[in-house]
Amino acid sequence: GMACRSTIAGGAYVPLDPAYPQDRVKYMLEHSRAVATIVDNEVSAELCSSVQEQLRINKLGGHIDHSVRASGNDLAYVIYTSGSTGKPKGVAVEHKGFVCLRQSMRELFSDEELKGVFAGASVCFDTSVMEIMGTLSLGGTIILAKNALELTKLPAVDQIRVCVMVASAMQALLTTEKLPKGLKCLVFGGEALKPSLVAQVHKQEPDVRVLNAYGPTEDTVYSTIAEVSPGTQVVTIGKSVPNSRAYILDEALQPVVTGVAGELYLAGTKLARGYLYDEAMTKKRFIEIEPNDLISDNRLYKTGDLCRWTENEEIEFLGRVDQQVKIRGISRGSPGTEL
Repeated sequence: GMACRSTIAGGAYVPLDPAYPQDRVKYMLEHSRAVATIVDNEVSAELCSSVQEQLRINKLGGHIDHSVRASGNDLAYVIYTSGSTGKPKGVAVEHKGFVCLRQSMRELFSDEELKGVFAGASVCFDTSVMEIMGTLSLGGTIILAKNALELTKLPAVDQIRVCVMVASAMQALLTTEKLPKGLKCLVFGGEALKPSLVAQVHKQEPDVRVLNAYGPTEDTVYSTIAEVSPGTQVVTIGKSVPNSRAYILDEALQPVVTGVAGELYLAGTKLARGYLYDEAMTKKRFIEIEPNDLISDNRLYKTGDLCRWTENEEIEFLGRVDQQVKIRGISRGSPGTEL
């Protein structure tokens, strides 16, 4: 709720999890140069003690000054992603990125589906932007949960129409639980989706729409989507959503032909501004190029993901580029790497 109000008021927010180690919270507050924190209890207040201006949720009024209007290039939120090494990186997403996400959701979900969107993701992950802010901005209803595994235990379980979840969590749930009877759409993301799990879902609920979404925080939640039909043998990550474009390029930044592996690059209005106060990393991952006949964009995000085009022009995810070793110019999976 506070994230929504901050964004509507033209501000930008940084989500913090009270369960995070104090050092991580302190780093995020200092690095983001936070001017104020909104806290809900003494524990949160103590965690955020390095920021002088503290606002208590229960003392905030309901008024929002609508005279302050954010422009598309203004900052909407910063989400810190854990790098494999070093300090977390703050991905800075602008208001226009969120507006494009909202447009994509408008096309993706029906009004009926938006009547009950399960919101079980931590606010520190950008899935929550889709679940909470995206849904509410489209006039939908959210069904809040502390985490994804509460899906079947909520009093409002029968009202759930849409659920976004990682494959491993759904796999764990299905070992003992049944899917909500009113579920109409199940969106997977964040992990590779196996055909066997899709088959399990369709065995329980044959009419549920299964979507496989892919996208880094750097491209505002999701970039590509595939609708996975019953009986699918190879699950792809589909095609680009509106306001997003995907290129699969070789090391010379030339497009590869169908069936040949290359690195996935993303472009379009949903791309983040970059990494907050980290120009070097921003330049390394958000690259500027001269547009040409094959690449119409001048700014690309380098995902680090190895992909290829299928015959029906969908994208197949193969693994991480850094897990590949080159043998006589041919990329092969490194020992122990499953593609």
